[in-house]
Amino acid sequence: MNITKRDMISLVLIGQMRTWNDSIIINSYEKYLSKYGKIDLYIFTWNKIGYSFNHGNVDKHSKKNDIITDAEIREYYSQFPFINLKYVYVEDYDVFINNLDAKILNIYNTPFRTVSKISTCVPIQYKYQQAARYLIDVSDLHKYSNIIITRPDMSFVDDLPEINTKEDFIYYNCHCVRCFDHCWYGKPTTIIKHLCFIFDNFITNYNSIPEYNALNRDNNELLHLQAFKNDIKLKVNEKQMVQIIFFKQ
Repeated sequence: MNITKRDMISLVLIGQMRTWNDSIIINSYEKYLSKYGKIDLYIFTWNKIGYSFNHGNVDKHSKKNDIITDAEIREYYSQFPFINLKYVYVEDYDVFINNLDAKILNIYNTPFRTVSKISTCVPIQYKYQQAARYLIDVSDLHKYSNIIITRPDMSFVDDLPEINTKEDFIYYNCHCVRCFDHCWYGKPTTIIKHLCFIFDNFITNYNSIPEYNALNRDNNELLHLQAFKNDIKLKVNEKQMVQIIFFKQ
């Protein structure tokens, strides 16, 4: 891959922090992303570390209610010269949940398969929209050839397979093809177009998935649907580019 200065990227971490400060993750940023220059990092997260089924039994999980602060995040990333932490927004998770309207709260309290007692697509879709609306007002957003969206608990295990993306194309990488939300990227205008109204459209999108497919009313399906509605083309690279870093039990 030929990398040029115009290939500057922005990394946007969205969601609960979970294993965010595991050395495997930051080392992967240095190995696979710093070749594009200093990494401009934006973070949109919650004060509770949180969990997922894959991070351990929720009933026994010791870290799920741990609190993370803005100051802790800034102190951690300041250690790494290849990271330029541009923005951090830490929000109170319980306040958000307690202020959801009845329809969305009902969805949130619906267990998702055997994976979780709640539907985590609710808080993450809210954070997607929040991130997109912040990025709209970034004055030098045009300098990024691509914006990468991923979770704080993801490490990179391979290079970005293609950096010169097209307008209104989103690229993501997964062996299972449908798994969108681990990591995806595209031009700034495309990412904003995709996410800017995703939470406003949440109920409509959620209800657009037929009852017979109710088990698939997850974050991946909602991301696919929002891309389709916005005429955004998707390109799937059937490979593993990122992996979840689990809590060490």
